[in-house]
Amino acid sequence: MTKFKIPMYKSTFTKHEAKAVYDTVSKGIIGTKENVKKFEKKFSSYIKAKNCIAVNNGTSALHAALLAVGVKDGDEVIVPSYTFISTANVVLYERAKPVLVDCDARTFNVTAEIIEKAITNKTKAIVAVDMAGMPVDYDALNEVAKKHNIPLIADSAESVGAKYKGKIVGTQADIHCFSFFLTKNVSVGEGGMISTQNSEYAEKLDILRTHGQTKRYEHKIVGYNYRMTDLNAAVGIVQLGKVEKMLKEKVKVANKYSKELSKVNGIDVPYIPEYVTRHGWYLYGINVKGSRDDMQKALAAKGIESEEGFKPVHMQDIYKRLYGFKDSDLPNTMKAFTKVLNLPIRQGLKESEIDSVVKNVKQIAAKL
Repeated sequence: MTKFKIPMYKSTFTKHEAKAVYDTVSKGIIGTKENVKKFEKKFSSYIKAKNCIAVNNGTSALHAALLAVGVKDGDEVIVPSYTFISTANVVLYERAKPVLVDCDARTFNVTAEIIEKAITNKTKAIVAVDMAGMPVDYDALNEVAKKHNIPLIADSAESVGAKYKGKIVGTQADIHCFSFFLTKNVSVGEGGMISTQNSEYAEKLDILRTHGQTKRYEHKIVGYNYRMTDLNAAVGIVQLGKVEKMLKEKVKVANKYSKELSKVNGIDVPYIPEYVTRHGWYLYGINVKGSRDDMQKALAAKGIESEEGFKPVHMQDIYKRLYGFKDSDLPNTMKAFTKVLNLPIRQGLKESEIDSVVKNVKQIAAKL
């Protein structure tokens, strides 16, 4: 494995997370108890949501959300192709059909117009993704969802701390699903959170994550073991306390990148719509008009790690076999995958490292 001088990611765990885990272990039996409830309460307070349900990962959150709104065999669920594959896979869990749609050419998020064209009488849910940490236009999407009486689920795995029209992401859709994977803005190693303002959804989600159990050994529905442990929650509580400081650092890095690279020929910096008050900056992706792969290789030769985005769902072999997709079917998604290169934007980047990234991107772009 290549060792980079400036890697994309570094753990943000410190002695404070370690102490929280040790303190939890020292108490004896570890389950889904005090820490989980405390983490749910603190996360609810942070995003201003009525209900938060902690789960073991973001994929479980998405699956449970589909079950909560009643997705079943034969239904259709609209999903953007430009996303991590779990967003679509959870639809297949229920033998429903993921209707894969294109993204906007500038934001790389889905739009209300794209969604509405894909709605049929079989559409049971709409899933929108806050790609790279940038919120979708929730007001526009909600207008379409309500017009057709279809629940809107937000895959907000990458947008913890992002703001839409001045408000923290987490209450805009019917259900939001967050991820606390190792590289996310809040990390517990593996974990997730579901937020909703709907008490009926919240009650069902709580039951679904615990084997369909309403009380000890009483099971009313088919459920799953999607519970978060107190160990993970202990880390989450510490991490949540640091998220605002971390986001300030990321915003600062993103602003410098955009300022320095916006006038570089052959590169487009991220487009930020007015409705995005604060980008979550899970990723900072430049659009390389020349060879993105050559840019990536040249940066690696200088010791700078960079990454392409997720391979779109419609380009994955399993989805080609199931639904006959061609790579060219969704042109904006194809462009995002082949042209966007993500630069380091983690917490703890030194000024000298940021300057090195900028300097090398400029030099390489001039040669492409």
